[in-house]
Amino acid sequence: MQVFELSKSFINAVYKNISMKKYLILLITLSFVTTTIQAQVDVKLRINHKSGSQDFKFNDVVTAKDGYNIRFTRLQYYISKIKLIHDNGKETVLEDVYLLENAGMKLTHDLGNFDIKYLEGIKFSIGVDNGPNPNPNDPSNNTTNHADPNLWPNSHALALKSPRMHWGWSAGYRFVCMEGFSGPSTNFSCEMHALGDANYHEVDLVAGAEIINNEMVIEINADYLESLYNVNMSSGFYLHSVGGKAVTFLKNFQQRVFSASMEPIKNTTGVGSIKGHDYQMKFQPNPSDGPIKVTFKPKGNSTYLFQVFNLQGKLIEKYELNGSNAFEIEGLSVGIYHGVLLENNEAIDIQKMVIIR
Repeated sequence: MQVFELSKSFINAVYKNISMKKYLILLITLSFVTTTIQAQVDVKLRINHKSGSQDFKFNDVVTAKDGYNIRFTRLQYYISKIKLIHDNGKETVLEDVYLLENAGMKLTHDLGNFDIKYLEGIKFSIGVDNGPNPNPNDPSNNTTNHADPNLWPNSHALALKSPRMHWGWSAGYRFVCMEGFSGPSTNFSCEMHALGDANYHEVDLVAGAEIINNEMVIEINADYLESLYNVNMSSGFYLHSVGGKAVTFLKNFQQRVFSASMEPIKNTTGVGSIKGHDYQMKFQPNPSDGPIKVTFKPKGNSTYLFQVFNLQGKLIEKYELNGSNAFEIEGLSVGIYHGVLLENNEAIDIQKMVIIR
């Protein structure tokens, strides 16, 4: 299924050259098409690895929240049970998707192709779930966290890895492996391998996404210094466990480590938003058998203009807003129209409106 993306720069070209009227006609036609088909899009996930405010790097000496020096030499963890929240609260569950994240690498994970118009949030769990094993090569009744990693293809996240991410069938997978050195000269060895079914927790983020090269890219931040909250490694540390400070450590991954890189913006195609600001243009009621009230959220002291076009690209109405962010459109004949909002003569949003009788 093909989906047409409306480009803000394309809209603005129309206003810079009146001879490009035919392109406005095409634009409006394509805009109508996008309202009648599903927004199939490839969704990607990227994690921005951080040590506080700086980028995470192995062997960089950084200062933990408690004031001691630490440098990391290994940091890997599993992500599973991913859920995408989108389009007014719909939840799409990604079945049988397992990611092995490495903080030393900038990875882009392909989550799949979905019917999503705009993203509102993402949920995921740290570790490997204790649910039914999706491996078609495994005839046992073992759950995913306690199944045989040898039966997964080598390329799969749950296959045997080096260094190891599996601790045996009984204990299951290591959810997070963190290793490094601490102390004034960072010569005290530190190891935290945290695991356990009871420590499998869900992260819940309100997050937006950007459309990059026709793909929806979700970026989230991960500050790994937050994982050490109430986990003191100043004099060295060693724990491979389901209990003790491993519980605190994995709770920190759930509650403190991750944050959204971008807030939700309703229109992720770039029309209707300039990064960091959602104009929230709304038509009420729509469809309407009478007047339509238009509202939007202005930015700063900008000047705004609103124009109404029919499907043939003919300008029907023009409103100079003069500081108002709410007004009514009256007197339109039955039909389908498109309203275009301009900020400082730059087109920033285009939406369909329908008049019925």
